[in-house]
This record gives sequence, structure tokens and C-alpha cells, in this order.
Amino acid sequence: MKQIPLATLLITGYILGYGIAPTLAAPASDARQPDPNAQQSTTADDPRLQKLMERARQAMVDQQYSRAIELYNNVLRETENPHSAQALEFMGLAEERKGLTARARKTYRRFLDTYKDHEGAPRVKQRLDALITAAIPPKQQLRARQQQKSPEWNLYGGFSQFYRRDENTTELEDNREISVTTSRLSNDMYLTGRYRGDEYDMRARFSGGYEVDFFDNEENELRISTLYLDTQHLGSGHNLRIGRQSESKGGVLGRFDGFTYGHSVNDTLQVNFAAGFPVESSTVDEINSEIYFYSINADLGTYADAWDYNVFFVEQYNGEVLDRRAIGGEVRYFKEQKTLFSLIDYDISYNELNTFLLLGSWTNESNQTFNLSVNYRKSPVLTTGNAIQSQGVDDLAALLATGITEDEARELARDRTADTHSVTLGMVQPINEQFQLSGDITLSEFRDTPASGGVDAIEGTGIETSYFLQGIGSNLLKDGDIAIVGMRYSDLSSSKRYALSLNTRYPISNDLRINPRLRLEYRKIEDDDTDQWFVRPSFRLDYRWTKRTRFELELGGEWSSRELNEDTSETRSYFIFMGYRHDF
Repeated sequence: MKQIPLATLLITGYILGYGIAPTLAAPASDARQPDPNAQQSTTADDPRLQKLMERARQAMVDQQYSRAIELYNNVLRETENPHSAQALEFMGLAEERKGLTARARKTYRRFLDTYKDHEGAPRVKQRLDALITAAIPPKQQLRARQQQKSPEWNLYGGFSQFYRRDENTTELEDNREISVTTSRLSNDMYLTGRYRGDEYDMRARFSGGYEVDFFDNEENELRISTLYLDTQHLGSGHNLRIGRQSESKGGVLGRFDGFTYGHSVNDTLQVNFAAGFPVESSTVDEINSEIYFYSINADLGTYADAWDYNVFFVEQYNGEVLDRRAIGGEVRYFKEQKTLFSLIDYDISYNELNTFLLLGSWTNESNQTFNLSVNYRKSPVLTTGNAIQSQGVDDLAALLATGITEDEARELARDRTADTHSVTLGMVQPINEQFQLSGDITLSEFRDTPASGGVDAIEGTGIETSYFLQGIGSNLLKDGDIAIVGMRYSDLSSSKRYALSLNTRYPISNDLRINPRLRLEYRKIEDDDTDQWFVRPSFRLDYRWTKRTRFELELGGEWSSRELNEDTSETRSYFIFMGYRHDF
């Protein structure tokens, strides 16, 4: 397997990035903008909203602005919550970066009307003023630019250290075993260096870490999640990013080492090109050049102030063998109280649908929100490389060397790739300013795969059903507190499961918050007609020492008991998770 040292790519990217500097650009404003990598507030909020904010943050980091707008809209559709102000500000920033200046101005004005006393109000006012300045006639704009600050360099980021330890105890037939399964220290850092001037906007970003395993030093891992240089030119509409990065549009399947290039032809058309080597794990410090791809795609929109589209063609090779050749696209609709997102990925070499995703939401005049999710996908994504599963080889070239033809490998790949389907219908019902109910019903299926190539068939699950109901109350005892009660029933092919969860967050002070949680679960296992109970308590403490430094501590455990035919199996596990994070 041919390997290219990662450092070689990065040095090349640095040279290329500065080599095209005359075509790079800066944003319209010199004001310091909010950092999309900053730790999201965890003040007494629904964990679901926390997850939405984290996904939106990552979309901003990856410059997937349409996706970020969609996620921030989802947060803002909820009743007022601790993330509302931040979501509204970042949605305006995402709209601005996507070039939707009219929408960004409207969002910024909405922020200033709603949160005029918020700490971010001066920052939002600066960005709004900058957008207004950019819209004035050229002669007036020139005079305004002469009053701007000189170009500047900024460096910001953060680091964290967290330790986790897990201990398990199993008792069966008077036999007791105690084992420590995890004892690891995670050291993580992210850094962003940015140059902003009158013509150029240049950004270099790193995120990664080092995992220390106290059981076995050979298991220590260096992770490089992101390492790239990004350059933009406002006047010409050119953008180039080179290095380790992630992409979710254009048929690109996540993280890769390579480059993306985009050119804004006009207000409604941007042409993009991406090429590189897929990265299966961030712990790999070398580039596997045997698998490579290229993608051509175009962003279209915004039309009617609501519709955005992306269409793509992608081709991937595994050595000299065609791994994947697909066409597809995305449709996004954003309007007040309505959102729609759809993705389709069709492999024209296999004549198979790889992915179809439909997400929609609608909020009516009574503030009820209805959500729909339809998800069909190949698992994993259909590529010729899937043929090596359970064949005792590490790559496709080694499999072909055994005498298997390319056509036979493609059939093995089909057989090792399963179809999975799921449909979820949900609803959020506000009761009043303090209480709301939400629930959903999910139908899912994992279809069977045939026996071939010495690999046994895998039986499908049939239709599995899950029902979920959740109640949320806020500001019950003190401003900023929250209590969540959730119930779930799952009718699965292997078992029937009943779960009850209790989750509370209480602010002791502005800087100290506690989060007790409890989950109870009962399983009726179909295969041997046995019963199993789980009890999972945990307690989390979050202390903000300074504005940029916080400490976290979480203690928890799991107790389970399973009634076997002739005995009872009991297990207990405990964990501790503690550390700190600092942003600068």
C-alpha cells in the first residue's frame, strides 16, 4: 500500500495556499466575530438542544452554512431556551458567510430587537453595520473602507484534558471477577489562526489530540481530526482549502486529506471541486493514497428566499478498480416555521440507491412542531472495497491477488452491504412557558444479507418499532433549572425494552451547575425468554472558574441483573470522568 507522509501534504498546502494569495479575500467587517468552536453553553437545557448546537457548531467549522442555518432554525423553533440567543446570532453569521446578506441583516436586526441587553449585542451591531456599509454606493463605500482598521492577524483556540476510568464487576455462580476496562487520559487542542485584510481572508485550523492509555503504552493514539489552510477572495469569489478536512456535500463521505475549491459565479451559482484520499480514522498519521476520489458539484440558490440546491458527481477508485461512481443532490427549504432537507445518492456503476434522506418540520400557529424523518441507506455505503469483509485480507488489491476477478469482487461487495430503513414521526407540544411535551414513533428495519464467499448469511431484523415520550419543565425552583422525564418502549427482534429516564439540571450559582441523572431499563429477551434489569445513575458537576476556563466532573455506574434458567448473573460497573477545558 502506497503511503504519503501527512507532513508532505500539509507543507504543499501551505505553499499552494500562499501561492494563490493575490486571489484571496477578507470579510466585510473587521470586528471580531463569535468563535464557532467556542464551548456551547450547557446552562439548564434539553440535551437534544445541546446536540443540535454541537452539530451546528461543527457545520460552521466545516463551512457547511446551509446545514448550520437548518440546525439553528431547529433550535429557534423551540420555546425560549438557554441557546436561543446564541443560535440566532450564529444563524445570522451563517447566512452572512453564505452570501445571503439580506437575510443576515434581517436576522441581526431580529437579534438586536430581542436581545438588546445581551453581551453579544455590540458584536451583532458591528456586523450589521458592516453589511449595511457593504451595500452603499461604491464612492461612499470607499470612504467607509478608509476608516476601517488595518489588516490583522488573530490566533484563538483552546485545549482540554479529561481522564476516564471504568471498572466492571461480574458475579455468576459464586464467581466474582473485577476488571478495569478503561483508564485513559485525553489531551485535546484546537487552534485557528486567521488573517483578515482588505482583500484576503486566510485561515489555518488544527484540531486533534493525544490519547494516553495507562494499561498499554502501545495503545497510545495521536489523533489529527482537522489540519488545513483555507483562503478566500471576496472580490473574485474564489475559495481554496487544502489539508485534512471534512465535507458532507458533493457526495463526499466525511473526512479526507485533499483539497476543495469553490468559485462563486454569481449570486445564485457556486461551482465546487473536491479531491483527495478518504480518512477512515483520525488516528492514522499517514495518507493511504490507494483510495482516492474527486467530486464536481454546484450550489444553486437561494431562490424565492427559501430554496437551495446542490447537485454532484463523484468518482472513487481503490487502486485501479472503480470503487464508487455516483450522482445525486440536496434540496433545502428554509422558511419561517417550515424546513425541508432531502439528500439522494445514486451509484450509477452499481445501479443502486446508496442514500435517500428526507427531513422536514412544520410549526403551526399554535406553536406545535411536527417532525418527519425518512432514511434509506446502504450500510455501509456501497463501494467495491466492501468485498474484503471477512476475507482475511487488508485491502482490495490483496483480495484480487487471490484470484478473485473484479466482477466477483463487486458481487461480494453487494452481498456484504445491507439495506437499512427508518421512518420517524415526532411532535413537540408546548404547554406553557415552563412545560412542553414531545414524542415520536420510529419504524426501522435492517434487511438480511446472503451467504457468499465463505461468509454466512445475516438474518434481517424485520420491522422494529420504538415509541418515545418526553416531558420538559424549566424554571421550576430557580431561573435556569430544568427537569426532563422520558419514557421509551422498543419492540425489537431480539427483545422488548422499557426505559424510564430522569434528567435534571440545577444552577447552584452562575458558575456552578449540577446534573443528576437516572435511567431504569427492563428487557425481555426473546432468544432464551429471560429478564434483565438495568439501573444507571450518574451525577455531573460543571464549574466555570473563569470566563474561559471550566472544570467538569461526572460519576456514574450501571447495575444489571439477568435471570438465567438456572442462575442469576449480576454485573456492576462504575466510571469517573473528570477534567478541564480552557479557551483563549
